[in-house]
Amino acid sequence: MVCAVVLLIAAAVIEPGVEQPPAQTLSQYVPSTGEVEEWKTVGTPLTFVGESLYAYINGGAVIYYEYGFKQVIIQQYAHPDGRTITLEIFEMTSSASAYGVYTFKTRGDSQTVVLGSEAMLGDYYVNFWKSKFVVTLTASDSTEETFNHMLALAQIVDTKIEQKAVRPSLVDLMPRELAESTSIVYVKGNTALASVSSFFSEDIFGVREGVVGDYGGLTIFIFKYSTDNKSYEWFENAKEHFTESDRAIRFMEGDGMFSFANTEEQHISVRQYENYVLISLWKSAAVNPNAVLQLIEEKIRE
Repeated sequence: MVCAVVLLIAAAVIEPGVEQPPAQTLSQYVPSTGEVEEWKTVGTPLTFVGESLYAYINGGAVIYYEYGFKQVIIQQYAHPDGRTITLEIFEMTSSASAYGVYTFKTRGDSQTVVLGSEAMLGDYYVNFWKSKFVVTLTASDSTEETFNHMLALAQIVDTKIEQKAVRPSLVDLMPRELAESTSIVYVKGNTALASVSSFFSEDIFGVREGVVGDYGGLTIFIFKYSTDNKSYEWFENAKEHFTESDRAIRFMEGDGMFSFANTEEQHISVRQYENYVLISLWKSAAVNPNAVLQLIEEKIRE
C-alpha cells in the first residue's frame, strides 16, 4: 500500500514545463495501443534520467539514488469509460539494485503472482522485478476487470524484458525455515534502512549492503562488509555509540558481541562474525533470536 500512495503523490508533482529527455531504450518495453483490448496509450511516455528523477517523485528519489538509479519511463493507459492504468519501468544500475528497490516497495505486501523474477500484488497495483528493472502498474480502481487488464499489461512488459537475474546472495543467508513467512528487504545504504526501522535513524554501522528479515516480532539484520577488519571497525563504532547513549540500558558485552535494551523495552543483540555484523531486535518474539543468528553463522561457514 505504501508504494501505491507514493505513486499517486508522484503523479501529482510532475511539472508540465519540465523538459523530458528522450525515452532511449526503455520505450521498447512499453506496450502499445491495442496490445490490451480497448486500452489506449495517453500521449507519449515521460522519461526521467539521473538527477531529473527529483522532478517526478521529489523526496522519494533519494531511495532510488541510494540503490542505484539510471532512468524511469512512465506511460498511462486509458479505457473509453475513463478508467486508467499507469505503467512505470525503473532501470537501475544492476539486478541487485532492482531487487532492492522491489523489496523496499513491496514490504508489507503478501500476495504473490507469477511475473518477472518475483512479483507482489496490492489492491490496485502490482510490482515486479526482472534483470535491472523494477516495474510498477497502478490502476485507478480495484474492480476485477481493471485488475485483470493491469495484469495483462504487466505480462506483456514481462515478456518484452528478456534478460533474467538472480537475487543477491546475501539474501540467502536469512533463514526461512524458522517461520512460515519471512518479509525480506535488501538495502544498499542507511536511508532505506532507516525507513524500514527507526532503530537506524543514525548511520552508525556504515551499511553499504544488508538484508532485513521480519519473523513476526523478531527483526534480523545482516550487514556485509568488504573485510573482517571493516566489520570489526563498524561493530566497535556502534558499541561505542550505544555505550554512551541514554537510550541504551542494561548494556552487556562479551567476545564479539554486545546487547542492551532501549527505552522502548526492545531487546537488541549485536554480533560481529567474520566480515558480517548480525543484529537481532525484538520485544516479544515467537522465534528464538539466538537460534536464528546461529543458523546465519552456519550458512556463512558453508
